[in-house]
Amino acid sequence: MSPLSQLKDIVHNKYMDEDENEFGIELMPPFSDKQIIAFARQCPTQSIPADIQDLLCYASGFLFSPLDQVCFDCVNQFGLEQIFPI
Repeated sequence: MSPLSQLKDIVHNKYMDEDENEFGIELMPPFSDKQIIAFARQCPTQSIPADIQDLLCYASGFLFSPLDQVCFDCVNQFGLEQIFPI
């Protein structure tokens, strides 16, 4: 399952915290073509895998209450070196 498919599977889910407050995932705006090109230049291979590019065209990340913000545009942070091999 692609990263985009995984995100689409959870984006409409509702979650509840210990105080029974409901929350969900709020998508951040997608990357523009210009932003994708600039981001690719920062990557060790100077390119972005197609499935990650599809993800970035859908959303640049998401807001999720327990984790705060999850961004998809970090290079060499939080284990992304496995997605973007050197």
